[in-house]
Amino acid sequence: MSDSRARGIHFETLKKAIPPVLIKASATRRAELREIRPVLPAWFTKASSDQQQTLRDATEALHLRQNQRDALFDKIQSIDSFAKKLLEPELQKLDPSFDADNTWLRLYAPKSLGIFGLKSEALTVKTLSLLQAALHNFEYDETRPGFYDTSSCFISRPDANGHFEPIATPVSVDVFARLCRRLNIGEHYQRYLTDFLRPPNNRLVENLLRQINGAYCKQSLQTAACLALIKKDIGQAEYNQLMKVVKGDSVIMDGKKQLRFCGLSIMGLRLSDCVLFIPCELHRYSTGSIIAWIPGDPEHPVKRYASFEAFQQELTRQLSARTSNIATDAGSPTSYQLFFSRFVAQKDRSYYFRRFNETVSDGPPRSFVEKWRHHELVQLGERLILHADIPPPREFGVRQDPLESPNFHITDCTLPGKGPWEDFELWPVLHETTLDQMISDARVIAVPNADEDAKAHSERWANYLNIGFVALGAFALVVPGLGELMLVVTAGQLLYEVLEGAVELSEGDRQAGWAHLTDVIENLAAGIALAPVFHFTVSPFIESLKAVRLPSAKTRLWKPDLLPYRFKGKLPPELARGEHGLYAHEGKSLLRVGEHHYQLSKQATTDALVVRHATRPDAFEVPVRHNGSGSFVLEGETPRSWDDTTLMRRLGHSVEAFTDPQELELIRQTSCTSPDVLRRMYHENAPIPPLLADTVQRFNIKRDVQAFVDNVSSDDPVRQARARRDPASQLQIVEAQGLWPADVPLRVSNNRGETLWQSAAARSSQGRKLVVQLSDQQLNAGQGLNTVLQTLEANGAPIALDVAPAELEAHLQTRIADSANSLRRQLFEQRYQPQERTVNPARTVLTEAFPALPAPLADTLLGNATPAELNLMKQQQRLPLRLKQLGNELQFETRSTHAWQGFHHDWLGTAD
Repeated sequence: MSDSRARGIHFETLKKAIPPVLIKASATRRAELREIRPVLPAWFTKASSDQQQTLRDATEALHLRQNQRDALFDKIQSIDSFAKKLLEPELQKLDPSFDADNTWLRLYAPKSLGIFGLKSEALTVKTLSLLQAALHNFEYDETRPGFYDTSSCFISRPDANGHFEPIATPVSVDVFARLCRRLNIGEHYQRYLTDFLRPPNNRLVENLLRQINGAYCKQSLQTAACLALIKKDIGQAEYNQLMKVVKGDSVIMDGKKQLRFCGLSIMGLRLSDCVLFIPCELHRYSTGSIIAWIPGDPEHPVKRYASFEAFQQELTRQLSARTSNIATDAGSPTSYQLFFSRFVAQKDRSYYFRRFNETVSDGPPRSFVEKWRHHELVQLGERLILHADIPPPREFGVRQDPLESPNFHITDCTLPGKGPWEDFELWPVLHETTLDQMISDARVIAVPNADEDAKAHSERWANYLNIGFVALGAFALVVPGLGELMLVVTAGQLLYEVLEGAVELSEGDRQAGWAHLTDVIENLAAGIALAPVFHFTVSPFIESLKAVRLPSAKTRLWKPDLLPYRFKGKLPPELARGEHGLYAHEGKSLLRVGEHHYQLSKQATTDALVVRHATRPDAFEVPVRHNGSGSFVLEGETPRSWDDTTLMRRLGHSVEAFTDPQELELIRQTSCTSPDVLRRMYHENAPIPPLLADTVQRFNIKRDVQAFVDNVSSDDPVRQARARRDPASQLQIVEAQGLWPADVPLRVSNNRGETLWQSAAARSSQGRKLVVQLSDQQLNAGQGLNTVLQTLEANGAPIALDVAPAELEAHLQTRIADSANSLRRQLFEQRYQPQERTVNPARTVLTEAFPALPAPLADTLLGNATPAELNLMKQQQRLPLRLKQLGNELQFETRSTHAWQGFHHDWLGTAD
């Protein structure tokens, strides 16, 4: 298989649509993007083209700044990698079988009883890898032989169920603990990280770091503000103020108030990166609106709040909300709590997560004595004083439940190193805050021997174990990414650039398309990095799409689905049909396909017929093929897969009246037209087969005549009124009964000039005629016959009946009803037989030779004539032999189909 086929037929189209910044992103960022669920928010789809383009430009710029920052921070050696270089050589000296990741420790340490330093019989248990233990480090007392219980040992890596095997080794736990103290990995890493982030005597590198990190932060706020403006989370005035912040202004006025830069505090913890913009007068605290910037917030990174209390309520809601799709227990952190923890220092995160829950007992309330006796010091005192074991207090299970009415003490605070009313540029402060937190977090992850609060560190480690944070990966020193919302916007923009009508696709289609897009990104990224080519499975969904060109000249992949193109406007009950069976409505041409309508128009450049999208003017215009006989095939339709009924139904307006599939099948069989002939007709965009066109015409006439006869003979007033709305049939019967005034040429038309009926004298005369033009209102009211009678009376040529004028119409209606059934055949022949007069000599010769040959077949026969044959017909007024033979064959086929129709409709029976 060729490489192009392996990557799919649309690989080059996708490649051109993917912004280079996404291909050049780090593997971590690409993985984050891949995991995004491709949801298209309503605010995004409703944004104008200009707004979408502005946001697209800002987002691409943000990805570029992120790539630049990642390229810089990725040069920082990870804590694990740094630690392994120091630890692994020493482990090999202790025991060659030791492995930093796969050899673990099971530590049983005596539990201390408060301020007395006494040890209880209870033990605390720690299970961690040798690498984690080396980073966690040991207090000096923990290195003494005998500190840990003799059951402490080296073990294999626990499996998913927590099962492990002890490892036999001559190395004792205290020997390993002393090794960790000697290596002092945390202290070494502190020096390494500080030298990287704040290199001594190297202002060039320090300025480069400040410039790259600052540019990212500025672009982050600018993009978030652009997004917030589109979402209407802020107004234009707030957006303009934030752009001044991005520019680096330190004094930004809002009327008489100055925009102050404040930090955010929650639970008494100062948060990093979050900024509150609060307009207030000097030395006067504001009670008005604020703007909150929480980078990466999944709902609104930037938003204006009417008051600080409104902001508190919204942040409390976000921190407290629990969705039903959380797979873990109720006491586990929510996705937003995990996201928000990025702003909390590592040393404070255990406290941060504990604050969301409360310990709840599963048993009944306990008395004060029971609670008192649970304390380990009390239990030790009981044994020492009473010299006997007494039954312990009752034990009940406990669980962690979310707080029902939390108070997170959300407040504003000054930014580090700045006073409350000090004027300063925001970006240098944020840069220094970022570096400070990275260094501080690293000190918590890899603990130096000289840690000033080792006991607090041990407690913090225990809390981390309790809430499962080792498994959650909380100890990775990482630089946060763009956040879920920005990644959703990125995914939405890319889908918009690739998939035509992405918003109209199902969620499954979007996910399939997004999975394929991210596979292509990985493939292209591997090529840039000179890594092994990333092979992927081509998506059947993507392969089923068709590359199309939009009115804007952009290329998109389109799923052939006409559902979004259906006309959604309200249509009147009676639509006027125009040329080719199209409906005219409010200046639009509507094509009816089944039960739905589509708006047709002509392309400005090619004059080709297209279907316009129902709601999006800039959408792909679906090409339409018209065979000139009323049949339309829209791009994306597959006539080869249509069943027999659909093949007949799609002939167009000429068969709309036949709702019974069996009647359509009878028409097809009567004309001896096979389904394959129809499929070829649609595929080649050919005219309808002439014999089928003739049969459809005859069945339509038969249907109309029979409907008129049934209605005019009915006792139902509704059906009688329906018959009176057919003046052509009424006048045909009047003339057939010999009641029409002799030699009176009269033509009846509607308000569009279409002939409804004309008398025999009018059909044979080329001179002046009386014309009665009926309005739609007159036709719908059944006033057609009365209007014609009044016209005849006014012109001195009344109907030849000895009846008072006032009773004439009623008398005629009765006579029409009495004779309609017996005149069915005559009504049919009068509508079917007349041929349009023509000045074409060849057509005149053919009509004289075969007067019963239907017009569609006559047109076909003339279309097959050679120029010499046509010249002969014009010059000598005779039919060539070949055409005469063909005409005989066509006439025989016509007689056969007419006879077959008469077999099913006895009143249309012929001599054949």
